Amino acid sequence: MRNSRKTLFALFIAVCVSAHADALKIVKVGSSAAELRQLLTSASAVKKTTPIRTTTEVPIFNSKDEKMTSGLFVSTAGHAEYDSYAANEFIYLIEGSATLTSADGSVLTIKKGDALIIPKGWKGKWTTPGYKKFYVDYLGD
Repeated sequence: MRNSRKTLFALFIAVCVSAHADALKIVKVGSSAAELRQLLTSASAVKKTTPIRTTTEVPIFNSKDEKMTSGLFVSTAGHAEYDSYAANEFIYLIEGSATLTSADGSVLTIKKGDALIIPKGWKGKWTTPGYKKFYVDYLGD
């Protein structure tokens, strides 16, 4: 199981595609701690602080039609509530953990190495002691 997770992660980071002018280029996102730190301190990193938590997001890909995005996202301890999740989101947790409590009361705890999909429109709450994730969002129906 551990090798399949490593393979999934390696595949994910190797096939993120970025559009540059008229050419398509495969972009390696990064897999080492040093590469991830470099991404998080790059000029493209967006840090937001609220009374609830601090987040840092590094956009990596945005499709031409703006329906698909991907990036690196880090959150400190805290929580976030959603009345309607804005996108279909694939998540691969790099570090930390989180508990997702759906509006129907079901609870899912995720930890480093887990991958999941949250459907657009999901209602619920994230609670975390802190985490780091790669994500791919799709805004289409």
